[in-house]
Order: sequence, then structure tokens, then C-alpha cells
Amino acid sequence: MQQPQPWPSWRRRFFTFSALNFARFDAAVWILFLRGRGLSLAAVGGAEVAYHVAGLLAQVPTGLFADRRGRAVAMTVGCAVGAVASLLLLTVHGALAAAAVIALSSLGATFVAGADRGLLYARLAEDGRQGSYREAAGRVLAVEDATGTVASALGGWLAGVSWTLVMGARAIVLMGAGTLATQLGGTPPPPVPLRAAASAALRSRPLRRLTLYAAGYAALTTTAHLWAQVLLADQGASLAAVGASLAAAQLASSAGGLLAPRLRLGSRAFAWTPVLLAVAWAAAALAPTALLALGAILPGFLVEGIFYPQMETAVQRHAPEALRASVLSAQSALFSLAMIGLFPLFGALLDHLGPHAYLLLLPPWLALAGASRWIARDTTEEPAAS
Repeated sequence: MQQPQPWPSWRRRFFTFSALNFARFDAAVWILFLRGRGLSLAAVGGAEVAYHVAGLLAQVPTGLFADRRGRAVAMTVGCAVGAVASLLLLTVHGALAAAAVIALSSLGATFVAGADRGLLYARLAEDGRQGSYREAAGRVLAVEDATGTVASALGGWLAGVSWTLVMGARAIVLMGAGTLATQLGGTPPPPVPLRAAASAALRSRPLRRLTLYAAGYAALTTTAHLWAQVLLADQGASLAAVGASLAAAQLASSAGGLLAPRLRLGSRAFAWTPVLLAVAWAAAALAPTALLALGAILPGFLVEGIFYPQMETAVQRHAPEALRASVLSAQSALFSLAMIGLFPLFGALLDHLGPHAYLLLLPPWLALAGASRWIARDTTEEPAAS
């Protein structure tokens, strides 16, 4: 009988895939790219809505595709679609074209979202190591953020030279990631009917609550992150400085991911993390310079890196193996639904209020902290046997 593949070998390939997938050279400057093409911030917000509408429609079908056809296959398809979208973005002139291309990039991302973390958990389970998922997730997060650090800094510099270099580099690394995904293997779970997938998710109260919390948390943090490039630019930072600043923020998140396995956070982390992030972004909004704003948000990124593996592990523990990618994709669909309303609204507020618009994120952050009392038990107890 063939021996299972050694853990270090497939883990290195998975980490390399994650690094390439997160080499987003445009991450710190894509809003500025579209603004340079004549789009208002409200129009940029509309393009982001198109991204999340596409994600909302595609997340669950692509999650089911991953569970049925293989998670590595879905990851390969997603990388190929994302590479094409990156190149097409160079042809964009106008809000409708931007929305269409960004929606295509969303479709690529939905094939990867859920499939990658589902594959990681499943491969750990095959090796009898599912108990080490939080540690593995923290290290993957550290790899992703470290790569994002380099890519953001380099992307900000490349943007000052040529936008073609930014988008071309992104397409190249995505094709490399897609090629690597074909080598990740893993045994796809047995197929299940769509009705059974929906029923399994709806019957689990802990999974419902954790999924809603994670989607809300992701919507708030993503909105704050994406508009941060505008916040810093309006406070006087150049394109290169914006890229370097957000690269430093990702480095802080990477450090948090490495620290996460060494810390015992407990269920209270679901309450105090949103509070700390609310304080960090409010301080950035009130900072008189981009440098002081960066100093305010760096601790927030560190906290995010520490907390995210714990939140992800809680969701994974309650997700059934046969539907793991589908459940994670459903969470992403809820995130997209929240972003459809939140992201353009915040862009419009930034147009009128400037950096002080970040103060308006305080109430939802604090509401999320309050909601944590409903999931505290679900983050510590083991799921019921299926």
C-alpha cells in the first residue's frame, strides 16, 4: 500500500501556493489606479460592489465545485481566472468596464476561497494532525502577510514606473500559484446533494453564529484596510509611501500570525479584538499626518494577525468535512453581502468627510464586540458528533 505523502513536503507546497496567491502587487494602490483612470471614489465603491455581487452569486456554487471536483482543482481554476482579470484591468476606462473586470477577478477568488483552507484542514486530518490546525493557520497567515508585505511595497514602487508592471507581475505569480495547486493533491470528500449541504449548515446553531460573526468581522476589517490607501494618500503620503506603509501593516499582521499559536486567548478575544481595532482606526482618523496614522493602525494589524487563526479554527471545528469548502464559501458569500452595502457607503462618506469618516466605524465595531457574548460557548466547546 502506498504510504501517505510526508507532512513537510505537501506543507511546503501549500505555503508556497499561499505566498504566490497573496503576492498582490496592486493591493495597496488599486483604488488609486482606478481614481487615476477618472473614477470617483463613489464609482470605485460601485466597482467594489460588483466584486462582492459576483462573489455573493458565485461563492456557494464554487464551494460545491471544490467539494465535489477537488479543492486543488478549484484553486487552479481560480488562479487562472484571476490572472486573466489582472491583465484585463489594464484596458479599463470607465466605471462599467472597471466593474466588469473586477467582478471577473471576484469569480477567480471565489474558486480559491474556502477551497484552500478546506484542503489544509483535510490534509492535516489525513495525517492525524487536525488538532494543529490553529498553529498551521497562523503560520499560513504569516506567510501570506509576509508575501503581501513585499508585494505591497514593490507594487507601490512599480506603480510609479508603470501600471503594466504591477498588473503583469500579479498575473505571472497567479499562473505560478495555479500550476503549484495541481500538485497539492488530497482526497476529495464524497459528493453530497445541495439540499443536504444547506440542511447541515442550517441545523448547526454554533456554525450559524460563528459564520455570521466571522463575516461581519471580515467586512469591517476589509473596508478599513481597502480605504486605508485613500486615508494615507489624503494625509500626504505618496504612492510609494502608501505601498510601504501598508506593507509594514501586513508585516505586523504576519508577526501576529506567528505569535498566535503561542498565546492562549480564550473566548474573550472575540470581544476585545473588535474594541482594540475600533480604537486603532479612530486614532488613525484623528492623526494629523500619514506617519502618525500608520503608527496608530500597526498595533491593530498585529492584533488581527493574532486573532484571525482562532476565529478560523472555531469555524473549521464545526464544519462537516464533506462540506468544508461549501461552508467556508457560504461565509464568504455573507461577507460579500455585507460589503455590497458597507463599502460604497464608506467610500461616499470618505468623499465628504475625509479621514474622519473612519470614526463612523466605531459603532459597528462595538456592536460586533457585544455580539461575541452569543458565540463565547461555541468557541470553546467541541462540536457535537455527526
